[in-house]
Amino acid sequence: MVSITPLPQSSSRGVDVVDSPRLRSRSTSTVIPPREIAFGNLLASGANGEVFKATFNGRSVAVKKFHSISPHEFCNEVKILQLLQHANIITFLGNMTEPFRCIVTELMEMGDLQAYIRKSRLPFASLLSIAIQIAEGMSYVHRTGLIHRDLKCGNVMLTSSGIEGALVAKVMDFGDACEMSNVMSRRHIGTARWTAPEMFQGKSYNEKVDVYAFGVLLWELLSNGAVPFSEYIFDSQVEDAVLRGERPTIPPECKCPLGMRSLIESCWNQIPSLRPTFLDIVPILRDFQSREVDTE
Repeated sequence: MVSITPLPQSSSRGVDVVDSPRLRSRSTSTVIPPREIAFGNLLASGANGEVFKATFNGRSVAVKKFHSISPHEFCNEVKILQLLQHANIITFLGNMTEPFRCIVTELMEMGDLQAYIRKSRLPFASLLSIAIQIAEGMSYVHRTGLIHRDLKCGNVMLTSSGIEGALVAKVMDFGDACEMSNVMSRRHIGTARWTAPEMFQGKSYNEKVDVYAFGVLLWELLSNGAVPFSEYIFDSQVEDAVLRGERPTIPPECKCPLGMRSLIESCWNQIPSLRPTFLDIVPILRDFQSREVDTE
């Protein structure tokens, strides 16, 4: 019997999508004929689609089949994935348009980060390595001129490098991504528990919304995949809490370097301009990694 993992819930699509000359110029020649994909087990299922293990050109791959997505939205996500090529971004292999719209990526055998850390208590050194990889991937995304807008542990996939079983983390799901130049003043997109206050308020925002989400992601890592703001049931309650300046409580029992708490707090600062950039974050995390640090 196949074990089906629920896909993380994300926002509805169809608003503020990327539609720029740069992305319109991307080739769409990555279409894969249906006969070249051999579908296997269902890996995950959620509101937006299903993910299957499949075979393509003799290799195991992951295929996301969308339940409902417009041709325009689908084309934009494909073009974004074509644009992004980095060791810590999911590798795009192609797409299908018939008999249904699918995106084909490399298979990340260890599943998503949220599920993994909930069942496996990783040492802090491993969590720190994962955090660095995510920050490096996001730094690349921002240098490319894009904002993810739905960064969370559930949208990070894991595999093994084969070198002493080291974990490799890759950011995925760019369905809500947009170009920095296309950012509008609108209410939140993504998932409420990782959403920056300025997005709730409908204010103009920039790439610092991803930094805010990264702060919550770091909290997830230290909390073994706990749900942020679990004391609230409804998104409206989370929104009110975030706008009041509330944040998830960093577990007092967690063993992390002195300064990690300060980094998390700076990432989810209420004022976007006071949050660091990922170019700032990567060396801070690497400094924790490279020296014998005191823990709290």
